[in-house]
Amino acid sequence: MCFAWKLAASVRGFNVEERQIPVECDITGICEEAPRDQQDAVNQIIQDFQASVQSLDIEGWQIPVECDITGICEEAPRDQQDVVNKIIQDLLKNNTTLQSDELVPNNSPRLNPVEDNIELCVSREKFQVLVRSSDIKGESGRFRRQEDSLDIPDECKEIGICEQAPKDQEDAVNKIIEDLLSKNQHFTSDVLPPTASRRKGADEDNMELCDSTVRLHAPQMVRDNNDNWHRVLNTNQNPVQKFRVEICSKSDESCSGIMTLQSGYSSRCVQKYVMREMETVNDKNEVVKASLPLPSCCSCVARVM
Repeated sequence: MCFAWKLAASVRGFNVEERQIPVECDITGICEEAPRDQQDAVNQIIQDFQASVQSLDIEGWQIPVECDITGICEEAPRDQQDVVNKIIQDLLKNNTTLQSDELVPNNSPRLNPVEDNIELCVSREKFQVLVRSSDIKGESGRFRRQEDSLDIPDECKEIGICEQAPKDQEDAVNKIIEDLLSKNQHFTSDVLPPTASRRKGADEDNMELCDSTVRLHAPQMVRDNNDNWHRVLNTNQNPVQKFRVEICSKSDESCSGIMTLQSGYSSRCVQKYVMREMETVNDKNEVVKASLPLPSCCSCVARVM
């Protein structure tokens, strides 16, 4: 229903300004009734959307075993391609943008473990595409400052993100956020998975080799690969962009003592990062999309002594 409403709001002739809103609705900002002249248009959009969704025979999909294990798949039944392509094209016509994460650059010594590290588990980094609507069209350019010109706490400098920012932009950033929220702007907001997940094989007997903290983080400052700090579109009053992060409790220290390695090797906990797209504010108070590194996991690696 929310998706259909967003599409309806973009239809020409959907004149919100001329609506007559009841007083009780105007007070709360929500209403279960709407002008009748829009009912047919809205119903048609809902029916079209429901028809598109119903045409996706999810129950009949044959999911490869390797996809069933991870819960994501880069392939889908070919009989659904035309329907999905049509939905995507309709979204793009309504100025819907596609969010795409980036891999951390290989030439970033702060964000990548040194070559001497040996991964204890084999893994692959992959991209996952998310769809969201956005009407932000800021000019290129970023708000950048070196650490020595900012009052950045030491704990923030260590991991490269901070939930506090210099006060000089607080009012301006709050105003930008409130203006965007009034336009129904959607911001990225991650959700932490349930504590227990059978599909992921969670087991209470498992023990982490590195202590870490997993939580939702609403960063106000993020440092890029060149050690410049960016002002993220978040404030204490309006933490609208929230990201799932995992931060090592003691990065660069030895892994749990329960693990033993063969002679000549030592272990240590390493903070790893992933590039995430977020809305930032440059020095002209313009909103700019930027891909910035966020701590994604705490990994135990081996190293030749």
